Amino acid sequence: MIKEALQLLGVSNKVTLRDIRKNYKRLLKEWHPDKCKGSKQECTEMTAKINGAYKVLLGYVENYIISFDNKSYENMEHKDSLWEEQFGNDLMWGRGEQY
Repeated sequence: MIKEALQLLGVSNKVTLRDIRKNYKRLLKEWHPDKCKGSKQECTEMTAKINGAYKVLLGYVENYIISFDNKSYENMEHKDSLWEEQFGNDLMWGRGEQY
């Protein structure tokens, strides 16, 4: 079900929530029954499918447990340089500064 939702929204297996939302909005504009160039029934059905796929992916993302412990961070496939800039090497406290 998740793979079909990813495919319908045109996103890959590794995707950000921002990308999911971006593709969802783009597809809704394209398939909205008032703007779609196809038959009204086809557009309405596709809009329903797009909404369903979006709900499936959001449901998964909202219920996915994310671990912020050091071991999980070290095992990440790609460490985001933005994360490093904002929080430094220490996952919990940032650049080791005391607050």
